[in-house]
Amino acid sequence: MAFGHQHRRTPLRNPRICRRIQPSRRSRRVQEGAAWGGSTNTSFRGHGDQPREGASVNLEQVIAESVLGSIQWKTDTEGFCRCPGAQFHTSKNLKTDCLVKISKPSTVFCFHSSCMAEIVKARSNLFRALTASDQGSGRAKRLKLTSEETNRRRDAARIRGMTLRAKNALAVIIKEFHLSEEDLLEESPILIPIHIPVHSRLLIQHLFEPEDVIWIGNTYDSGKPWHARHFKTAKDWGEKRSITDPFVVPSTFKPGSVSRSKSNTLSRRYLVVESDTVPAEDFLSVINWCRQFMPLHAVVHTGGKSRHGWFDTSCLDPEAWTQLRSILPALQVDSALFRESQPVRLPGVRRDNSHWQRLLFLAPRKGVL
Repeated sequence: MAFGHQHRRTPLRNPRICRRIQPSRRSRRVQEGAAWGGSTNTSFRGHGDQPREGASVNLEQVIAESVLGSIQWKTDTEGFCRCPGAQFHTSKNLKTDCLVKISKPSTVFCFHSSCMAEIVKARSNLFRALTASDQGSGRAKRLKLTSEETNRRRDAARIRGMTLRAKNALAVIIKEFHLSEEDLLEESPILIPIHIPVHSRLLIQHLFEPEDVIWIGNTYDSGKPWHARHFKTAKDWGEKRSITDPFVVPSTFKPGSVSRSKSNTLSRRYLVVESDTVPAEDFLSVINWCRQFMPLHAVVHTGGKSRHGWFDTSCLDPEAWTQLRSILPALQVDSALFRESQPVRLPGVRRDNSHWQRLLFLAPRKGVL
């Protein structure tokens, strides 16, 4: 498998990927034609749809956008937003379908009828939020949005939009990027041995530098002086006859560490993606989708209900990394694994249920023998 410059693209702006993961034409219309990395209407709008950056904005407008997302304000009290039940629409979506009013009484109205349940919920949420504000302040305050605050709110709304599209696209990804365990074993650049106990040493030798300090242990083997034995260099771990501890951290640590705390981590080597909610055979599709913009170096069968994908994120720019932190949890990826010191299952070890944790795929890190 070749990894070229395509991995350096912002992951959700790769045109080829967008074409592959987008749902049917009707579904795309429901999403207002938004591409994964496309823009969303996030700035305040006035008459003529011109941005009103730095304009005075009602506190009620801020509250309404916190509940409903970006709103195109036509007056101080009325505007249009993306319908919260747009995924249920059965006909063409228009930007003026969903009307928001924050004057008393406040309301949310959509011209479609198939989204009524979501509209009723949105009305209730908006009413409660505005009522809480009135009780707290006694009157509507005027806010002067700075350019910095406007940009912050724009970015937040853009992330909310990408998160929503990710949730809607999960079924499409599972279908379009189907991948089986047999496919992975066949594609693996390094032949996966039948003898499972050697899998742990294979992963360490091919994914880490010899002098990288790695933690391997059980959940609570951290924080005490005697836990220093769980921090060894990749070379030392590779020379051990057998490794029986079931967890490893995919980051490196400072020499002399006795705790796998964040302050002791030296560098993140890999982001491991896994899900406890998506069935294992379906989650392999998510792993396969991620390969479009991050190099895949290992897939681990945990001996349980999940599969772990090890990805090198060094090719991602800060914007792409920010997107991943919002989009992957929307695809039901465990967000705890974004923590640099979070342990994951180590292949080549038998777990408590007597099943083996084993490799399904292994590709060497560039520069590692």
